[in-house]
Amino acid sequence: MKPKVLIVDGDAPTRRAVQAALRDAGLALFEADHGAAALRLARAVQPDLVVLNLQLGGHPDALALIDAWQADPERAITPLLLLGARGQAAERACAWQAGARHFVPLPVMATPLRQAVLAMLALGGSPLQ
Repeated sequence: MKPKVLIVDGDAPTRRAVQAALRDAGLALFEADHGAAALRLARAVQPDLVVLNLQLGGHPDALALIDAWQADPERAITPLLLLGARGQAAERACAWQAGARHFVPLPVMATPLRQAVLAMLALGGSPLQ
């Protein structure tokens, strides 16, 4: 069975770029464009990894979504890979504290993102060095 990756991003072009980067990697890809949809989809498909943009707007936003996952025993072990701008040190620090395991800067570069996703899946979601 293919590993399941949930892509959560309110920005359609970024979501498409992430999907394009992972399309040929042997993964089952699922997409959500806002937090509530991500929570519903995560319950339905039980992803092996979540790729989440820190700039996710709406309710819940990215940090609230991370908190919700960490509070749910079934999803707390799901590894999170975050996307975000290079200069958002405060948001990145909050995300690390909330349980994120890796960070990839925006704009999406296909090869580093694909390598990070595949490495996280191979390592069972362990943080990458």
